[in-house]
Amino acid sequence: MSPPAALAGSLPLSSLALALLVPSFLLLLLLLPLLRTQLRNVLINRHLSHIPAVPPPSNASALHFLLRGHLSALEDFQDFAFTPLLLEYKRNRPAGHPLVIYRAFLGEPRLLLCTAEQVRHVAVARQRAWQKAPIVRDLLEDVLGKTSVVLAGDKDHTRLRATVHPAFHFDAVKACAPTAFVPEAARLAREIVAAGSAAAASSAGDAGAAAASGRGRARPVEVGPIAGVLAMRVVGIAGFGYRESDAEDREFLREYRAQLEFAPSQLFMLLKLSTPAWFYGNLVPVGATQARQCRVIRAGLRRMIRRRKAEIADAAVAGGSARLREDLLTVMLRGAAKGAGSGGETISEEEIVDQAQTFMTAGQITTASAIAYAAWQVTGNAGAQARLEAEVRPLAGEIVRAEAEEGALVGMHDEELTALMLRVDALPYLDAAVKETLRLFPPAPNSVRIALEEDTLDGVHIPQFANALVPLHMIQTDPETWGADAAEFNPDRWVAPHGSAVVSKACSMAYMPFLHGPRGCIGSRFALFEIKLAVAVMFGAFDVERPEDFKEPKIKGILPFPYELFLRFEPRPEVMGTTMESA
Repeated sequence: MSPPAALAGSLPLSSLALALLVPSFLLLLLLLPLLRTQLRNVLINRHLSHIPAVPPPSNASALHFLLRGHLSALEDFQDFAFTPLLLEYKRNRPAGHPLVIYRAFLGEPRLLLCTAEQVRHVAVARQRAWQKAPIVRDLLEDVLGKTSVVLAGDKDHTRLRATVHPAFHFDAVKACAPTAFVPEAARLAREIVAAGSAAAASSAGDAGAAAASGRGRARPVEVGPIAGVLAMRVVGIAGFGYRESDAEDREFLREYRAQLEFAPSQLFMLLKLSTPAWFYGNLVPVGATQARQCRVIRAGLRRMIRRRKAEIADAAVAGGSARLREDLLTVMLRGAAKGAGSGGETISEEEIVDQAQTFMTAGQITTASAIAYAAWQVTGNAGAQARLEAEVRPLAGEIVRAEAEEGALVGMHDEELTALMLRVDALPYLDAAVKETLRLFPPAPNSVRIALEEDTLDGVHIPQFANALVPLHMIQTDPETWGADAAEFNPDRWVAPHGSAVVSKACSMAYMPFLHGPRGCIGSRFALFEIKLAVAVMFGAFDVERPEDFKEPKIKGILPFPYELFLRFEPRPEVMGTTMESA
């Protein structure tokens, strides 16, 4: 008798039925999201038959195409790598058809928006009818918060944005210059020198390290981690009163960086999208680690928020005798209290935690990646680098001299530090270099929107619940708009010799790294101040070059980040002064 038959003969019928029912029920729970997705695909396909579809890739098996759709043409998914395929889908669409459909994960049909006008229609003009798709929420809510203003529906978005917006008013952001932007940019110079010294020390036994004459050439350092520390400290200080001396604050930042450095594979995305949250967050090792990090991060944010609330209350009691530093969290908390006190719509503490989490994430990884991308691209264009260096070098010296040992500011008042930041912000070629970086590497290269109601795009009927890809990177690098050099880093496209804009109206319409309108990035001004100061310090205080064995960085992550980007930073004595000698 076989073992199953023997088992069946030794168990009561009810016990055998239960033994079969429980695993079957658990399997059904696991497969339910997948089954729901496939049912939705079947239903929506019936209403999209009038739009041409992209043929399956020739190098993908039927199973791979079912699981990964047209992403199966890529070894591993990464937004920037997908753009050449999107451009090919756009070019090869049948004549007279403004839209085309491709397949995403698990066979989901997705509209490809092919023009800047279509993107503006979906993401700006009709943004209330086109909301973030569930797939976007599923992938981002762990790092942004479930009620993030970025992910919120229309009604909640209006309420949350009204509370958050005062914290990102120009005056509120400008006020961060003396406390965060300028001193942390000065600290960046010291961090780069320290990283170079550490790299030299670690390779002291290498004969090649001592081959250079004199004091020796600087060793290459990885740009991403240095930019990441800068961005995390700026957002921590300017946003939440981060304190270097507080052990819990330091642990909080370590956990946050670990979470943001996670670079998911396609397998991760499939697991997260096709299994229930309880299964992924508890039984999948990667998911369980992320869940633990999320708990630590949210506990840290909650502690900082409560600490700041207590400080606001103490300052109110003390009256004019107490001066409270106006960081962004303080502005946001006061705005929430004002709304509650006037009988307006309120925001809960957990919602404040979510907005804080959003700001921490957006303010760190997107800004750090832009700084790293700028360093990478500028060092690959000798003409642009020389022009940028000549412009930023005089101000870089002022920035570096604004900080002494232990981060103490010397010789400059708050008003002078703010004025210095605004002078850097106004540099025309620096502005062009940053614009060109964000054109080639927008913070969120692609986004997916779902139609909450029927719509019409360029005369094509779009059914309710259709998903559309908003391909910002494709729109910003399309040769039809930007010319034959669309994929090249060329800051000169933004400025003429006398500083006048030279990009066409079509290019201006197609440039939207932060989007526009109510759903545009609320922290764009904050990010631009930080990026420009960092780039000014790097190319003003150092001679930057690619090492002889330079390799292109590896771009990974849900929000793409350049890993393993190594550059050589040689301090300039006339700018760095004693900072270089003491390193």
